[in-house]
Amino acid sequence: MSGAQYKLGLQFPEVPIEETEKVKFRVYKNFNLSLRRYDPIEYENPQFDFIAYPFVFLLGLFWGKKRRSIDIKPKKPKEETLKKLAELVGSDGNEKDLHELRMFLVREARLIKRDTAAKMVINPVKLDYIYAVLEIGFERFEKKSNTDCSQFRRVLREILPGSSIPMQFSLISRFVANGNDDVSWYEDTKKVLIEAFPDHDISVICDLFAATSIRASLKSNVTKFFKAFAQLHERRVRMVKLGKVGEKQEFPSLFEGFLDATIVNLNKIANGEELSARKIMNFSKAMQGKKDAVVVDIWIQRAFDTDALYPYKEKLTSRAPSDPLYNAIEWYIRELANFLGFEPREISAMIWGSIRAEEDKTAHDVRYDWFIKHTLNNGLFADQYGGLSFTKQGLQFIYKEAA
Repeated sequence: MSGAQYKLGLQFPEVPIEETEKVKFRVYKNFNLSLRRYDPIEYENPQFDFIAYPFVFLLGLFWGKKRRSIDIKPKKPKEETLKKLAELVGSDGNEKDLHELRMFLVREARLIKRDTAAKMVINPVKLDYIYAVLEIGFERFEKKSNTDCSQFRRVLREILPGSSIPMQFSLISRFVANGNDDVSWYEDTKKVLIEAFPDHDISVICDLFAATSIRASLKSNVTKFFKAFAQLHERRVRMVKLGKVGEKQEFPSLFEGFLDATIVNLNKIANGEELSARKIMNFSKAMQGKKDAVVVDIWIQRAFDTDALYPYKEKLTSRAPSDPLYNAIEWYIRELANFLGFEPREISAMIWGSIRAEEDKTAHDVRYDWFIKHTLNNGLFADQYGGLSFTKQGLQFIYKEAA
């Protein structure tokens, strides 16, 4: 099934945005990880610039793409490694800063998982392991970059694209370390979708998943996908109201019952057109196999502490990243991936899976396959479409006989 089969030449307005009070909140530390309850000390010290820290730490943590054994121990004095860390984050190595950095590493040791595949909340590595990883990281860094750490930090800071919201980097190492089990998330998802829909254009399937991911949990994303897939299959033109509050107009559409922006993108798919939102496009491309695609959603924004909220329907809602912010995060993830030998989509998947697992304890499974199989096994839209059948030919609609 390809989008071209359903091209109807329907005309749509630009992606509409609901009218809201134009007030933008910058919320620092707007999400409180439950693990932080074990140490009430402020996690982030604003005087330290951690921009280069993930490069050194993760370079020592991974050998190729394999996470280093948890049995390694430091060979050099810890103070020597600590002073190198101080230089890396822009400190002159005074005793107060060294104490702060010691506490930082103590907290990291409590939060970095020993076994990333384990579902348990507390599964920490030992502090010696952190020092050993840093020690190896500094050694490999000096050989790889042929420059000193302070110079590398300065170059990174000068080249990093500008953003109106300041970015924090100290959490990125932990999110990548803890997200190791999700490194192949996009490639695994592609395999699941090809297996589930063997007779359909994988680009259309990925576009549908991406378009229905707007403001959706993983579970609701899958439900919305099947709903959109069913409506695309049905090929019935509906009249839907789109536009700002108080200015909505009727337009012909193959889809109904979704957010305005989702409806616009779904009809673009039906018309064989490219998706309109940057995050949505990159999400689809990453699932299709584009290795340098970087998906910046609210979870990635929170990982960099750049989540901005605005009032919507009597509650604060996360705002999509601005182009400058997207540019900055995308550049950073690509540079980090290139330095470590990963694909950019792999690094973003590791960050995404890890922060979801830390912040939302119900997000123990961040994979599409379970929800897809569950939906297929339990049926969907049975009253309208007569249920679904998962066959060797893919997803089949079992129509009820007319009365």
